[in-house]
Amino acid sequence: MTSPSLLNASLAAAVDTLAGLCRVNTENEETFTGVFMGAIAASSNLLSQSGLYNDEPNPIWWGSFSKNRGPDMKITEPGSGADFALCLLPREGYARLIIFQAKKSSIAAGSGVKPTEWYADLNRIPKDLEDGTQRDPQIFMLAETGRRIQALSEGIPYVRKQSKEVHKLLLAPGADVAAVGELGGLSWIHYLIYTLGEPVCVPLSKLGEVYKKELGRDRSKTKYSLPGDTERALPLLRRGVQDDPSGWLLIDPDVAVAVLPLLAPLMHVVVADASGRYGPTLQASHQFSQVAFGHINVPLWRANRASKGPEIAVAADASIDDASDPKI
Repeated sequence: MTSPSLLNASLAAAVDTLAGLCRVNTENEETFTGVFMGAIAASSNLLSQSGLYNDEPNPIWWGSFSKNRGPDMKITEPGSGADFALCLLPREGYARLIIFQAKKSSIAAGSGVKPTEWYADLNRIPKDLEDGTQRDPQIFMLAETGRRIQALSEGIPYVRKQSKEVHKLLLAPGADVAAVGELGGLSWIHYLIYTLGEPVCVPLSKLGEVYKKELGRDRSKTKYSLPGDTERALPLLRRGVQDDPSGWLLIDPDVAVAVLPLLAPLMHVVVADASGRYGPTLQASHQFSQVAFGHINVPLWRANRASKGPEIAVAADASIDDASDPKI
């Protein structure tokens, strides 16, 4: 994917924009996705009008759709554990998918602790529903969302885990957390941690002890000391269009497009289609509205924000039989 293309150039320009903002410490949890999408829209438009990519056979479709914040909060962010995802559909070959959960960093305080020691609190146990139903820890739902997508990618059945049963297994002497939780293959799902300057990322596959602690439903802080196993976020984003796809899930593009309606109620999703096959299909699903031009005479699209979510839920059901299952 490193050959010159509008997709590669647009993503690179958007990441460079983020890099500049990170240098002056203006990026945070509330602005990252919006600024990234704005940078993509601007760079795609400018580069497409430059004439450098007029020989590309297909237009590029950049778009996004926002997660539904309906009354059933089990199918919004706490139900997936995720904040946003990025899906790239190149002209040929595998699609690439990456999912992020954003967290803020803090300075450790207390007697004998160096003031320069930073950490991220990865604790998130959502409040129970009004009827008393317990909701699963955020990291568990993040892992289950990943396992379900990976099963679709590999064409194998998805068997949903129950957090209480998994926790019992983890308490057994010598239990292998990564094996019990099946975390090893989830290196494409990341905690995106905002620090001074550029954010850093740590993959879910390296958070076995955090996973175990959270499944015990302990609401105390789950401190992840930085830097730990983190890497800088911007090189990770750039690898989405490079020969080295580490940190991303390689997935058949048809499967990736089938997954998008599943993700729609769960998180904000940014999508790029350079193949010319999928953008028009997604727009025709009535989930998308035109917001800008991503190529000469071709619109950039974005999903309508739903207040109650029935249209998105129906679209999800059309592609994924149990996408509306509140326990995904």
